[in-house]
Amino acid sequence: MAGKLEQGIEILPPHVNKGMAVKFLCHQYGITREQVMAIGNENSDISMVKFARIGVAVANANTDLKNVANEITAANTQLGVELMIKKYCL
Repeated sequence: MAGKLEQGIEILPPHVNKGMAVKFLCHQYGITREQVMAIGNENSDISMVKFARIGVAVANANTDLKNVANEITAANTQLGVELMIKKYCL
C-alpha cells in the first residue's frame, strides 16, 4: 500500500513506485534525469520527486514529501503546478 487518499487507497506491487515509472519513461524516450520536473503532494510521490532534477511539493503536500522536495510551490488549488511550469518550462 503506497498511501491513503481522501477518495481511496493507492495499492502498488512491492518494489514498484512512481520514481521507477518516471525512470522507465525517461529511458524509453531518451530523456535524462536532468530534464525532469516532478510535482507531488503525497507519500507515493516521494520517489518521483527525489528522482527528478526539480522535485516540487505543493504547499498542501504532506510533511514527508516537503522534506525531500527541492522547492515548495503554491497549493494545487492555487495554481501551484501552473506556477512551476511557467517558471521552469516556458
